[in-house]
Amino acid sequence: MFNNAKGFTLIELVVVMAVVFILSAVGIPSFKSWFASNRVNGAARRLYADMRYAKMGAIAANRNFVVTFVPATHSYTIYDDLNSNGVGDAGEEVRSVAIATEYKDIEMGYVASISPAPLNKDPSGIDITESVTFPGTPKSVIFRPTGLASNSGYVFLKPVDDTTRKDRQRALSIVTTGRIRLYKHTGTGDTWE
Repeated sequence: MFNNAKGFTLIELVVVMAVVFILSAVGIPSFKSWFASNRVNGAARRLYADMRYAKMGAIAANRNFVVTFVPATHSYTIYDDLNSNGVGDAGEEVRSVAIATEYKDIEMGYVASISPAPLNKDPSGIDITESVTFPGTPKSVIFRPTGLASNSGYVFLKPVDDTTRKDRQRALSIVTTGRIRLYKHTGTGDTWE
């Protein structure tokens, strides 16, 4: 036989393949979970940045900016309210975002509680019954030139497939003082941070 043979034996290759297989079987599910968390975080940060943009636009232009939300299509649109009628009209659109298109498998929604448990609560302790809590048809908020908002409400985001995991749920709140805040559900009880 050859004394200077170089390379790997069949047993060494099988052992390495087994180790790679075991590590990938353990790592892939957590990696997929990380992707969903990363996408919902990205969508939430985009929504937050766009609401800040609308608020600052209203202050800078010294006129109202209207943001309308369409939960059925998981989208929102920002309007520069040129005629000050409090409605987004043709020709006033500044930015339109379809969350489900730009952030794969993310939607406006919330994780519903399973009966007979109490309903899922928003960060202020109110039962969540819809993915966008702003009033009106379409649901909307108006940022005034003073930086104040016309009304308070929440927009909830989550991965499409999440029916029980609350920890990947995100909430954006806007209050009438103009404060915009982003929340993350802790995954336990009704606790948001």
